[in-house]
Amino acid sequence: MDFNLTSPSIIEDILKQAAERCILPYYKQLQSRQIETKSGPDDLVTIADKESEAFITRELQEQFPDHVIFGEESFYADADRLKDTISRAADRPIWIIDPVDGTHNFAHGKRHFAVLLACVVDGITKYGWIYDVLGDATIFAEKGKGATLDGAPLHITDVPSSLASASGYAAKKFFKKDAKQAVTDLEHCVAEQTTLRCSAHEYWAVATGQRQYIISTKMKPWDHLAGSLIVREAGGVVRKFDMTPYDLQTGHHGAMIVAANEDIWQQIYETTAKYFGPTPASP
Repeated sequence: MDFNLTSPSIIEDILKQAAERCILPYYKQLQSRQIETKSGPDDLVTIADKESEAFITRELQEQFPDHVIFGEESFYADADRLKDTISRAADRPIWIIDPVDGTHNFAHGKRHFAVLLACVVDGITKYGWIYDVLGDATIFAEKGKGATLDGAPLHITDVPSSLASASGYAAKKFFKKDAKQAVTDLEHCVAEQTTLRCSAHEYWAVATGQRQYIISTKMKPWDHLAGSLIVREAGGVVRKFDMTPYDLQTGHHGAMIVAANEDIWQQIYETTAKYFGPTPASP
């Protein structure tokens, strides 16, 4: 199905309204009864997540009644339902919402949280948004047409050529036992490695040249579709360890590297690939 968004600013307005109405009123104001756990004590969902997702869903449904729209809080616990929804919606645009990315940070009154939104058309991520709630700033990308930060063209520049001068993100807690060594090995090769506990702000940092890489095994589409498109359109490289791109159909398993350029991607791959299965052929 051919779908071209005539006014991306309409979507940006929806994300800003969600922040104003559903997220900011709870920032540093949450009560314990408004916070729940999902898969574990550090995997949180708040009333802000639920209200933001419901608001964005309603607004998108009003704009695009024939499209498929789903959010993290509706699907995170049911992988089979998610796959079935994606399969049945193959002929329609699909919108994927992360209503508050970085919920743990949000719930603890920290800085790094945002709203993520992606639109997939014919299996390809065509549009992506990161809305930085506290900064009131938006990065937007359209496939093949580049990325912008509050309307200004966004290009990754001044990337270190050596991994030893690079800095980036890797959340060791999400790696399986054997693969945790990959994070440790990489940490010894770079200038700095940490995690923000927020995919949106990690992608933001790479797309704006503040950091040079992300290595990830937590592959949920609401965490990665928008950010991976943005980094690619800003000039970066996003591939899984099997050399395939990250997309809605195949991105649920495995691990991937997000990098500011091809040189950094290859150096990270060479340092860590032995922990992620057989070495595939080069692209």
